[in-house]
Amino acid sequence: MIMAWLWNSMVPEISDTCMFLKSAKEIWEAAEQTYSKAKDVAQIYDVKVKTVAAKQGNKSVTEYANQLKSLWMELDHYRVIKAKSS
Repeated sequence: MIMAWLWNSMVPEISDTCMFLKSAKEIWEAAEQTYSKAKDVAQIYDVKVKTVAAKQGNKSVTEYANQLKSLWMELDHYRVIKAKSS
């Protein structure tokens, strides 16, 4: 039932690639590996370069702060958070 829900929640181009996997876990892991932005080293590097290169210039303090905040939020998006279980 979960496998059907996963397939039906995907666009056909994606679900077709997962149709022959044997479990919901396999489907989820395949989608995560293919489409997750986490661990994308090139993207992380690009955002870090943009953050370091950011200058206030003619921007107001608010505009500059918002630009930096946006870049930091994007970096947070790429960070992989691992939960610890006792």
